[in-house]
Amino acid sequence: EELKDRYGLIPVLVKNLFIYSSMLIFCAKIGITRLVEKAGCSWTICFSAEGNYNKPEKLVLILSEFVESVGGGIKFFKPKDDSFGVRISLKSNKDNYSLILRLLDKLNASNF
Repeated sequence: EELKDRYGLIPVLVKNLFIYSSMLIFCAKIGITRLVEKAGCSWTICFSAEGNYNKPEKLVLILSEFVESVGGGIKFFKPKDDSFGVRISLKSNKDNYSLILRLLDKLNASNF
């Protein structure tokens, strides 16, 4: 809000830069080694092989519920250097940074 008050409306690219910085912080806390956006509405998330994932079924449930709530698809895969990965495709490319940030926030709070 302070930036908006001082400089006016914040361009979408600048807003996304702030959101992406928050995303990277969550990724480090959760054990995500790779977070890649492709074509605006597709994301690849890779989880560390060294991560301590106590409840993988909870992780799958959170990811599945997220995709169902925003519309899109999900595919799990096994990368060479990580324990597992997820490809999430979203139906719309509108405000996807905020949507993925919301997912990361939920994962961070879930203790999966």
